[in-house]
Amino acid sequence: MKVVVTAVPGCGKTTVLKYLEKIANNVEFVNFGDVMFEISKLGDRDEMRSLPVEKYRKIQLAAAKKIGKMKGNIIIDTHCTIKKPEGYYPGLPEDIVRALSPDVIVLIEKNPQDILKQRKKDKSRKRDSETLGEIELQQQMNRMFAAAYATISKATVKIISLRYKERKAFQHAIDASKKLAELFKGD
Repeated sequence: MKVVVTAVPGCGKTTVLKYLEKIANNVEFVNFGDVMFEISKLGDRDEMRSLPVEKYRKIQLAAAKKIGKMKGNIIIDTHCTIKKPEGYYPGLPEDIVRALSPDVIVLIEKNPQDILKQRKKDKSRKRDSETLGEIELQQQMNRMFAAAYATISKATVKIISLRYKERKAFQHAIDASKKLAELFKGD
């Protein structure tokens, strides 16, 4: 089974997947951006967002074809949309989603306030400055794009919402990783 896991930057997707790695023995993890970065030969991963669209698409398709050939239970860590100067770019355009052929597309969502706090704490990345409204809009755009991807690839869409306040951030990640692990029960 191939499961694409997406979220807006700063949502905690990487942390969720780290917890999932601890509990899911039969799953291989692939970071789509890492594969693109390998192929691109750029000096800084964050530079990819500023590449001209045509160059970005060539790298993206090469990565999708490489990942699409993989067999077994696979988690593909990527983004549903990429915010570029021209607007929202699909993280999985038609040729990409067909090459990947996912069974499930997962959206992890969180309160925009929590995402903004996380982005400010993370000094390891060069993130664009965004408002709460812009973060919420990207989460809404992710839902719309995910529905289109699912239509093309015949995948299902699963939304894991971390929008509740009564838990610590690590507990959100543990809860989300358990929900993801359930997708692979029986495989």
